[in-house]
Amino acid sequence: MIARIHADADGPDGENLNDEYVVVRNRGESSVDLSGWTLTDAAGFGYRFPDGTTLAADATLTVHVGSGEDTDTDLYWGRDRPTLNNDGETVTLRDASGAVVAERST
Repeated sequence: MIARIHADADGPDGENLNDEYVVVRNRGESSVDLSGWTLTDAAGFGYRFPDGTTLAADATLTVHVGSGEDTDTDLYWGRDRPTLNNDGETVTLRDASGAVVAERST
């Protein structure tokens, strides 16, 4: 599921890109391989989960809009400008085949 969309970064959005983020949660009882899954916003900007990305049962993974070093709990989209719409956003999570798994709006 998409647990949270934080579209309005503290301060000027362009100076705090990593405070724009989406949190994905696995509510299931087993881990999920997110390799090739995508997150897209209403404007069509997309993030593809890297190969080997696994989300454990009852765990979360935060995808930040800006840049950084990927970890088990935080991934970075690598965008160089604000992406999520502060006035309202819809984010869609799709599996590797393109099927919609979850969608959330702010």
